Amino acid sequence: MMVRKKIEEKYITNAEALKELESIQGEKSPFIRSVGEYIRDTTLLSADASRALVEELAAEANLTEKDAVMLANVLPREVAEVKSLLSGGGRPFVTNEQAEKIGSIVSKYRKKEGSSQTTDK
Repeated sequence: MMVRKKIEEKYITNAEALKELESIQGEKSPFIRSVGEYIRDTTLLSADASRALVEELAAEANLTEKDAVMLANVLPREVAEVKSLLSGGGRPFVTNEQAEKIGSIVSKYRKKEGSSQTTDK
């Protein structure tokens, strides 16, 4: 049995994961193909746009990269969704003002990409 060792841990968006999966050369295992299909069907932004959103959320809304990645993957539409996603887990309380700011940033990227949050493609 081969022992695996974690070299680095990095949070990436679904769009970035899809880009990495698509860069794999040669025959892909059924698992890799299945994961790629799922991510392709549920990804709402391009890899570049999702990374830019993560960076803006981290800088402007003072979010951790982990939380910013989660929001870039989900693209919440309502303040209540933002608050729900960011509640618990030892996170500080999110005020309505903070949630509105986050929602405004997310909305800007959703409009740029012209995405509609539907997964029934």
